[in-house]
Amino acid sequence: MFRTHALDLHEIRSGIASSLGLKDLASCACVSQDWNDSFTPPLYNSVDLSDYGPSMESVERNKHHIQHLKIQSSAYEKLLSKSARDKVVSSVMANWNLTTLALSSNKIRSNGAQALAEALKTNSTLTTLYLQHNSIGDDGAQALFEALKTNSTLTTLNLESNNIGSDGAKALAEALNTNKTLTTLNLQYNNIGSDGAKALAEALNTNKTLTTLNLRCNNIGSDGAKALAEALNTNLTCQIYR
Repeated sequence: MFRTHALDLHEIRSGIASSLGLKDLASCACVSQDWNDSFTPPLYNSVDLSDYGPSMESVERNKHHIQHLKIQSSAYEKLLSKSARDKVVSSVMANWNLTTLALSSNKIRSNGAQALAEALKTNSTLTTLYLQHNSIGDDGAQALFEALKTNSTLTTLNLESNNIGSDGAKALAEALNTNKTLTTLNLQYNNIGSDGAKALAEALNTNKTLTTLNLRCNNIGSDGAKALAEALNTNLTCQIYR
């Protein structure tokens, strides 16, 4: 059976409208306006882009309504070229209403992270970004953390399992010296090591905004753990999981 998603109704309405006369069109327009006023906000509030969700075209056309967007790997992988994927990311981030973006397990790698970082520099609505399991590496992490120096809305960032090493952690430490909005950061299952932990510990001596930092499974060693413990003697706002 043919399946239609609610966000694809525009195409259906257009097809029907092309076969109607002016009088019928006017009547349908009144009904359509009432429908939109009542049902559009909840329909577009949260969108899951997958094999069973709306088309990419519908999301692009209606992106100004969407506040919470999750892009499943099955939909993301249909965009065969890097430029097409980067274009979708940049376009979605240009949405002035978007507050949550979930791109977990999409293999965006460093190039996708860099495209996101550029968009984050000017985006002023996004508060939550889920990027776990994307293999962004140090290059992608450094680009994202550079964007945090100017972004003033993002509060939650999940970078679990992204092959981030000490260079990425050092870039984060530098960003934390100026960023005043990020409160929750998940870095578990990376590899920041002792040097990365020490850099973060130093940043926590000045940053008092971050309240939750997950560093589980990062090979920080005893020296890294000691540096973090000492930082918490002066930083009473951050809780570290290690």
